[in-house]
Amino acid sequence: MYTNHSSIMKYLVLYIGLFLLYIVPIHGQAGLLAEYYNGQNFETYVGRDTVANLSHYWNDYGPLEGLDPHLCSVRYTGILRTPRSGDIAFSAMVDDGIRVWIGDKLLINNWQLNDVGFSNGKLYLEAGVEYTIKVEYFNALKEAELHLYWKLPKDPGQGWFSSWWDGDNPKVVPAEYFSLPQESIPAVKLNPAIEPTPTLEVESPMLPMTEEKEPEQIVIEPAIGKPIPSTKEDIKQYIPSHVEFELGKADILTASYPELNTLATFLSTNPTRKVDISGHTDYVGDAAKNLELSERRARAVAAYLIKQGVSHTQINSAKGYGGSQPINKSKDSKHHPENRRVEFIIQ
Repeated sequence: MYTNHSSIMKYLVLYIGLFLLYIVPIHGQAGLLAEYYNGQNFETYVGRDTVANLSHYWNDYGPLEGLDPHLCSVRYTGILRTPRSGDIAFSAMVDDGIRVWIGDKLLINNWQLNDVGFSNGKLYLEAGVEYTIKVEYFNALKEAELHLYWKLPKDPGQGWFSSWWDGDNPKVVPAEYFSLPQESIPAVKLNPAIEPTPTLEVESPMLPMTEEKEPEQIVIEPAIGKPIPSTKEDIKQYIPSHVEFELGKADILTASYPELNTLATFLSTNPTRKVDISGHTDYVGDAAKNLELSERRARAVAAYLIKQGVSHTQINSAKGYGGSQPINKSKDSKHHPENRRVEFIIQ
């Protein structure tokens, strides 16, 4: 029997081509554009690269040469698609700060220091539609970590076994649903007509902040004005007399800058010195919330010192202790400000 091998090869090539067209979506190049900057707020441009998805971790070595891995910011841009229509729950595990826009919606806004905290948001998206996505991230202290997850709406045709097998937990958004930004693809505006009162939730990554009823000016009578050590003694405890934060937050007030700048100058000119930073609140209210608030304040002070030129290698730790180590245990509220403080152990 005569076989036309040439015809067979033609059909084979045709079938392979059709198969590839079927399984490979016709979209732009996969991945996201990453633009890297030194500084917490995009101060100095370093360069650009592409990434497959948003699941990254680094410590002493950043993803791009010339990038300060411990004090940097990154802007990721591209196109996002979803395989199913409905309310999609997004969450970001981040250390330190993140903002996420999808279409024209600011979905997640957690631009502050976090220690691998979670931020959540939910948005209605249409399957197959190309939405612009922009993610801004910063790291201001030691290791950097970012993971963007989603939880898709249930597939009506999904069997019980595959549903059980896939589980109910959020998953890192797969690389196949990202593509690089293209000028030819316009940004998709989220149309209210196809958006049945979209649930836009922006939540705190951890527990809510403690509601503080008293001014946040820190007054530590037993140790006010204790000088920064300048001799070579083994360990010195230093309690600043004026380090203040916004009420219930970890944002440092400008009144704190002179004293923190003095400490930063001392550490910068004594590079062999190292410091442990501890944050403390009063012991009134929820202990877990106090612990979380004190931790964020200690990390905020550490980030500020690094921004002023202190090497990250000089910061041994930045921890919070909540109200577990009060200076004054009196129940009289006038003594509570004494316990809200930041302490330094300089070695």
